[in-house]
Amino acid sequence: MTSESESMALKEALCDSLRDSDFITEFRGCINILMSETDKEDALLAIKRFETKQSFLDELRFSIASFPEDGTTYQDISRKASERLNDVNSTVQGAIVSDEQA
Repeated sequence: MTSESESMALKEALCDSLRDSDFITEFRGCINILMSETDKEDALLAIKRFETKQSFLDELRFSIASFPEDGTTYQDISRKASERLNDVNSTVQGAIVSDEQA
């Protein structure tokens, strides 16, 4: 569990790494990055780029969900991403999950 100041630092670092067309939201206690016009492979590349810049990422877990495969609304896509994270053992630091692992 991260502190509020750690959570704010993470959000700021994420914001500094995103494109103008991307944005961050929170849903069910998770930070969600919505990346328009980005397929799963490019999302994985974005995670890898961010990981090289941020040393604390080894404590985080990532999940990828896509429109329209995983849902047609923000809530559906966020729910799917959350479900995938819940399927990963909470002790697996640095996990990245998408439909292939779900």
